[in-house]
Amino acid sequence: DDKKYSDIDAYLTFSLFSIIDLTLAGSKRTGDLEGKWGRIELFLHAGGMLDMILTYGSERGDFVCSGGICRYEPEFKGFKVKAAINF
Repeated sequence: DDKKYSDIDAYLTFSLFSIIDLTLAGSKRTGDLEGKWGRIELFLHAGGMLDMILTYGSERGDFVCSGGICRYEPEFKGFKVKAAINF
């Protein structure tokens, strides 16, 4: 694909108490694939092994790579809840 673009991402995180982080995030893409996205995330350390992430807003679609595996995640708008159990 011969598309040319630039991404600008900005994050501002506030730590509230020792169990809550509040993040404001914004992204802007210029060039052939223009767009703007913004979201607010609340990260809650809910217990010894449980973390919760509540997200409201929008995220751009993009390739995400982890552990040598890459996949495409589509653009998202709305409310999302994630839970992670750490052991």
